[in-house]
Amino acid sequence: IQEVVSKIPEVVSKSPEVVSKSPEVVSKIQEVVSKIPEVVSKSPEVVSKIQEVVSKIPEVVDKIIEVIIKIPKVVDKILEVVIKILEVVDKIPEVIVKIPKVVVKIPEVVDKIPEAIKTAENVTKIQEEVVRIL
Repeated sequence: IQEVVSKIPEVVSKSPEVVSKSPEVVSKIQEVVSKIPEVVSKSPEVVSKIQEVVSKIPEVVDKIIEVIIKIPKVVDKILEVVIKILEVVDKIPEVIVKIPKVVVKIPEVVDKIPEAIKTAENVTKIQEEVVRIL
């Protein structure tokens, strides 16, 4: 009791300050209280949105699972392509080795062109002769 009584002067000394702030506090409380109906009125809408989002979670999870399931197939396709590329790359040396052989034969082929032209002319003459005879 003595302790409580000893605090009375301190409390009384602060009372003007508390009283002076009381209208401000009351005003703030009234402002908050006035917004309660608005908040309450929007709560079904908010709850509805939350439910909508929550309801879509399984669908999103399903899509994620679909994508995860497809990853190995995509990786397999990538590996197939890489293997084909490696097969082609492996054949490049063979092709490079054959290039000089082909290049060497080009003059031979070019040299035979006049002979081929003569042969074609001879064949044409023979055909004309056969047609004339018939």
